[in-house]
Amino acid sequence: MSVFNMGYLFEWRNLRARCGREGCHTTTLRHPLAGRRMGILLGNDWFCSSDCFRLAVESRIRQLQEAACKNPPQRQSRLPLGLLLLSLGSITHVQLQLALQRQRESGGLLGDILCDLRLTTEQEVAVAAAMQWGCPVFTPKSKFSEIQARIPSALMQAYSMAPVHYAAPINKLLVGFVHGIEHQVLTAIERITSCVVAPCFITASDCWESIRCRTGQSNDVTFERVASVAEMATIVQSYAFQIGAEEARLEMCRDYLWARLNREGFPTDLNFTLAHESASTEEHHRMR
Repeated sequence: MSVFNMGYLFEWRNLRARCGREGCHTTTLRHPLAGRRMGILLGNDWFCSSDCFRLAVESRIRQLQEAACKNPPQRQSRLPLGLLLLSLGSITHVQLQLALQRQRESGGLLGDILCDLRLTTEQEVAVAAAMQWGCPVFTPKSKFSEIQARIPSALMQAYSMAPVHYAAPINKLLVGFVHGIEHQVLTAIERITSCVVAPCFITASDCWESIRCRTGQSNDVTFERVASVAEMATIVQSYAFQIGAEEARLEMCRDYLWARLNREGFPTDLNFTLAHESASTEEHHRMR
């Protein structure tokens, strides 16, 4: 056989994709002339059918759960927000004690309580929180509606965060937080969106305005009571093949499993609340 023919065969072998499920030997062409291939991508692997895809999703969810158990979020010692505001001269000792008493009686976040009592401003709280975490404060100069990056509203509301700026030339997304940075969530956003993600702090009003502007822009569904991994995988499978998704990405967001289904640049996001969420998370937020 000539060198030309050998090269031709080698090229076409590389253009064949094999199903990523162990034991399945289905293959398909991935050449543009072959048209859109059936099946769906999950990560770097292609799966030929809904059943193969469902099993792969179930395996991926279990991997994410195991990784989350092995590497729980580390609690870092930080100067309390109230003491920072006190040191900045934003509040007095008497005002801090009043806010702490209200927190003990009614719960809630100290920064929100201080603002509700009009003892300080949202901007001063944002500055103090940024000092806590060693991050900049971001003041929006453009309309939030112009930011194209999509994050599910359930996640934005749960973690008081929102996208505030996107630099297209470097594919960098700036995500603003109000109370504290959720590093696992930031990592998930980076992996799901393929953006370079950086945190900052914004005021509560700017956060909720960004969330409001983005309401209705994305297609996302939240599932509150999904008991098993198998059930989550079945739901992801059903949605993926119902909308004809070409690719799926799954990541853990501390209290949520986030599944993004991509079809021709229009993502559908599925968010599953995880059963371990309870009073421990409330305590986690209250201490900030």
